[in-house]
Amino acid sequence: MKKTKILEALLAGALALLVSGFTFTSCSNAAGNDDNGSGSGSGSGGSQSGRTKVEGKIGEYGYPYEVGDIVFKDGSATPYSSGLELNDSKKAAAIAIIFYKGNELNSDDEKGNAVTDKERILGVGLEQKNTSSSFGIDWSSGNGTDKISSVKCSIRGDKGNWVISGDKDGHDNLYQIAKELGSDNDVYEHCASKYLAFDFARNYADHCSNLSNTNYEAGWYLPSIAELYYLWKKVNTVNAASKLCGGKTFGNSYDHYWSASQAESDDRAYSFSFYEGSSLDGEIDAEKKLNAFIVGNVCAIRDFTEGATFPEIPRPDAEEGKLGRYSKPYEVNDIVFSDGSATPYKAGLTLTDAQKAAAISVIFYTGTKYNGYSAFGELETGIRRIGISLNQSAEKLTWASSSKIQYDSDTHNNECKVKGEIGSYTFENNLDGTKTCYSVWNLEHNLQTAYPAFYFAKNYSATDGDKEWFIPTIAELYEIYKARENLNAAIALCDGEQINFNEAYWSSSEAQNEAGSKALSLSFNNGECSSSKKDIAKYVLLARDDWDFWY
Repeated sequence: MKKTKILEALLAGALALLVSGFTFTSCSNAAGNDDNGSGSGSGSGGSQSGRTKVEGKIGEYGYPYEVGDIVFKDGSATPYSSGLELNDSKKAAAIAIIFYKGNELNSDDEKGNAVTDKERILGVGLEQKNTSSSFGIDWSSGNGTDKISSVKCSIRGDKGNWVISGDKDGHDNLYQIAKELGSDNDVYEHCASKYLAFDFARNYADHCSNLSNTNYEAGWYLPSIAELYYLWKKVNTVNAASKLCGGKTFGNSYDHYWSASQAESDDRAYSFSFYEGSSLDGEIDAEKKLNAFIVGNVCAIRDFTEGATFPEIPRPDAEEGKLGRYSKPYEVNDIVFSDGSATPYKAGLTLTDAQKAAAISVIFYTGTKYNGYSAFGELETGIRRIGISLNQSAEKLTWASSSKIQYDSDTHNNECKVKGEIGSYTFENNLDGTKTCYSVWNLEHNLQTAYPAFYFAKNYSATDGDKEWFIPTIAELYEIYKARENLNAAIALCDGEQINFNEAYWSSSEAQNEAGSKALSLSFNNGECSSSKKDIAKYVLLARDDWDFWY
């Protein structure tokens, strides 16, 4: 009898240990299991057992894997912990903080069943679109009543115990919106003007300089309400790690963040409140999509799971009779034709003689980080799509003649500050070549004799007539350098004149503190930026903006 009792006790103890080893998770995890609210979680990212440290990387480990990991631009990671220190170079290389690892944030299948066979590792970017007052950014503009069922989710429960079903994975929500609305609401072409919150996340790399020249420029997106909820659960860890890296934090005044999730009402989308110390902290609200007065904040997240995919927004085809495949140029490597249509360059592409004769440029950059200021002093916000000309100057030209080398003092606004080293340059001030060229064109001089390079740009004409071409700034020229291989292949396909990789080309930028006598050029041999006297002759490449109003 005694042996039986002992055996029963041993079995009961074993069963208790076995049950305690399991963790049952769902999208309704209580805050008590996390590092937000009254939870007992450490917020240090969990155990690092089984991970192997690496050498020659910025971070301790070769890839991000646990909540709290600080992700660096080379793909490596270092777990955040209290007392961790980062030097300036590591801070400048940090790109995200991992806030989630699991399978709860997979969207339900078509029958409404949870999908649990895929683990995701999500990180939030260090930059945000914030409002310091009661006005911010709209979820959408001019489309406030669109019914978008594919990104709709339902929410039950209350603060800290939300139960979210339906669309929980926000990585494809913009794609779903574009697919559902169709060509009548061209999301591909006009995301920046129609879906403002989404556009910030989609073009997040333009807002985070740490991402430049990395493999992580693409793939960022506006989080779903479920993803924001899980971010809130780990906000203490995220805030501490982001602050250490010099990034933005959550939990300040007016910290209502847009999600990518449609609410039950067609004119509303869900927002989440990060409002530390307030009764509103952790609340989910269904706000009007045009209500920047209440919401207005946006963050961007990314899936760092190995093999993660990022769906592309459907691109509108060109009308019948157009030369190109698509209606307008939009992506890097697009070949632009004189009728405004475009065809993406790729290896093996062939063009007809008519297409070659009508080709005018190849897109080398799309984004907003090189935008200039309007005549009213306001930063222009539209996405620039900049193309390189298919021909360059037939001979080397001087930036300015020796008799006009002293730049007019009252139009001294072409100076650009270059930071970093070869292969990792960053640029500050006067980055829009249309503005720098205009400052020279507007001088009361004979351009042909005083500023030969600028005379060439002003008088260049492609097959489409009088659209203005300009000499790119050093920042824009550097984008050409980075894309030079594909650009040359596309230019050759169009029977154009290829970039000479053994030469240096003028930019329209003047050297900082030496603008009177020196301008900046870039070597296409090794990518080195240098300042040279303006009366030295160099080759000139031209560029142009392909804005919508030209078509």
